[in-house]
Amino acid sequence: QPHLLNTTILDNFNRTNGAIGAGWSGYTGAFSIASNQLDITATGYDTYIFWNSTSFGADQEAYITFSQVDVDAPEQSLLLKSQNNSSYGNGAIEVLYDANADIVQVWTYHLTNGWAQYGANIPVVFVNGDQFGARALANGTVEVYKNNSLLATRNITSWPLYAGGGYIGLWLANSPDALLDDFG
Repeated sequence: QPHLLNTTILDNFNRTNGAIGAGWSGYTGAFSIASNQLDITATGYDTYIFWNSTSFGADQEAYITFSQVDVDAPEQSLLLKSQNNSSYGNGAIEVLYDANADIVQVWTYHLTNGWAQYGANIPVVFVNGDQFGARALANGTVEVYKNNSLLATRNITSWPLYAGGGYIGLWLANSPDALLDDFG
């Protein structure tokens, strides 16, 4: 799979079945390694994890390959510029794939302003083997990708934290059938 920028895969999940490992924080108990893939083992909405070993700069990206898309899931999401490596509560960008509606949405969270969506829904269908990616740039542009092809951009400059850096991660709300691979 090609990568969006010059980044490398941070976690290929190629290890023994069981806990997801020390590189991750957040709700790590909601996930496990199964057959060299990331498996979500819990339902509910507080099922997010962050790559905790690195806070990335003002230009950043995140991507994941869907080994198995959960076709009933409302949120199979990438998190960027999270201000904390265990919660989105101090601010984060969520690039959300809703498999029920076949759309991607770009959202931000801010401690005082709450959740805000940017721009219209982006129509797309992800199938098994597809790579879902997003970039968040220092100028307030968020780019959404499918298989390294740009789907859409959104301007998030009204979010107070747009020019900073932070942590990247995943949020799989009510996605018990999802299997993921090659997080970068």
